[in-house]
Amino acid sequence: MSVSGEVAAVGARGDRVNGINSGAVSMYRFDGSRWVLEAKLAADDGQAFDKFGESVSVSGSKVVIGAPGIDVNGYGSGGVYVFRFDGSNWIQEARLIPS
Repeated sequence: MSVSGEVAAVGARGDRVNGINSGAVSMYRFDGSRWVLEAKLAADDGQAFDKFGESVSVSGSKVVIGAPGIDVNGYGSGGVYVFRFDGSNWIQEARLIPS
């Protein structure tokens, strides 16, 4: 979990949105009296066992989300996704993977 001002990101690496343990991140915004679910994020290319959301860090309108199970450069090579809040929606901006 990570909090920045009125925004909180809560990772759920075991979520099944893209298959078993594909993971997801719930984004909350404080409305002045309570935390309200704003969005549930998942990788555009998410797959089972990616563990998207195992680590999260939010700062202002950006959130960085770890997915250690991504296999792009070999089994479990991992990666990181960057999402940006555009004023109404959280948009996937990038997927960073080790070379």
